[in-house]
Amino acid sequence: MAIYHCTTKPISRSAGRSAVAAAAYRAGAELVDERTGQVHDYTKKQGVESATVLLPDGSSADRSELWNAAESAERRKDARTAREWIVALPSELTGEQRQALAHEFGSELSRRYGVAVDVAIHQPDREGDQRNHHAHILTTTRQVSRGADGGLELGDKATLEQSDKKRREQGLGASRDEIKGIRARWAELANQALERAGHAERIDHRSYAEQGIDKVATTHLGPVATAMERRGEASDRGDLNRNAEQINRAAGEVIDLQQARQGRDLMRRAEQEPEAIRDEYASAWKKIRQGISSQVNRIQSRIEDMLNSAEKIRDGHKRHAPEPPPKWQFWKQEAYQKASEQWFNDLNKHINRCSTLEHRHRRLTEYNRPADQYYRKGADALADQRLERQQPALAAAHKRAAELIRQRELAERQRKQQERAREAEKEWNQAKRRSRGRGGG
Repeated sequence: MAIYHCTTKPISRSAGRSAVAAAAYRAGAELVDERTGQVHDYTKKQGVESATVLLPDGSSADRSELWNAAESAERRKDARTAREWIVALPSELTGEQRQALAHEFGSELSRRYGVAVDVAIHQPDREGDQRNHHAHILTTTRQVSRGADGGLELGDKATLEQSDKKRREQGLGASRDEIKGIRARWAELANQALERAGHAERIDHRSYAEQGIDKVATTHLGPVATAMERRGEASDRGDLNRNAEQINRAAGEVIDLQQARQGRDLMRRAEQEPEAIRDEYASAWKKIRQGISSQVNRIQSRIEDMLNSAEKIRDGHKRHAPEPPPKWQFWKQEAYQKASEQWFNDLNKHINRCSTLEHRHRRLTEYNRPADQYYRKGADALADQRLERQQPALAAAHKRAAELIRQRELAERQRKQQERAREAEKEWNQAKRRSRGRGGG
């Protein structure tokens, strides 16, 4: 079962932490902190599936150069040098699908705030839950770009890292609210990935209370409590989780009884008033379908913005093709050839990026198109699935009501056919009698 987990925390010098050390550990690499001279060697760390650095323009960068630049850009002894996002990747997806999902989320963060991201995907611990695929995404706290010499340049602080006072001056809300929006966006991306892969499982960023679910939430154990539990030692967080599970089991029994009673009532209504159940289901389905349509429209709007940005980058790249040197400057020919190859490779990346975005936009348009009522697909089929998950009793009653309505319609058609057959037989007999009467005269 897919679970939701998306948390963020800063990497701060005040806590004795270093962005270089954090990047080395999460990527399973060896990095030298040029500020302190300390070597961070985690090349023997196991469980790192992949680690990729992404820049806002879609290119990559050297990990050591990036995080040493992030450290050197800060002067304060309590400065934040990086921010980490930890997300749980759905175990239902394949390794490639999980990697694509993590990179999509990291790329969105990079483009949204103009920062560099370092996406490290980790396997589950050998002694832990084998469904615990997750990703650590480190972002710089400053905007990153390429300088004229091709080196990395760190600029102003990203808007997410600015104080609420500065954000208000720019017409932005509190950073806390923005983090909530990012957490919701992660749920959207993960659910889209699950849907593309053909899985019915979904995740929800909202708390149980916000979802209207009467359950007690469990607490994330963390590395210390997890190690204690594995050694057979009880931890405070583990005790809290066990109490929560016990309470939820007891509450679940009460809820099951209520749902069973509700299901019997709906089934009774379906037998007596199938049309009313059909209309009730249609009303609930319409609300869910409208929500899906709005969600798809928002995604398409974001894709259009991304496509416009990608097209501008592509067109700008076309205008900056390397200039060939004069023939007599033969010593520059090799450098020109390398620059041209790199230029063509980057151009193909930009073209492919635009093509991919256009394809996604077309697929979403097709996905959101209303389907036939007897053969639902795309967003219509998803609305059926969501309604069945959210209100299984109503969905079951609707199936029974639809079956009864079809039986009544079939019986009505058969009755009319029998009436037409009797009328035709009656007319035929009358015609025969008239024909005999004329012959006898």
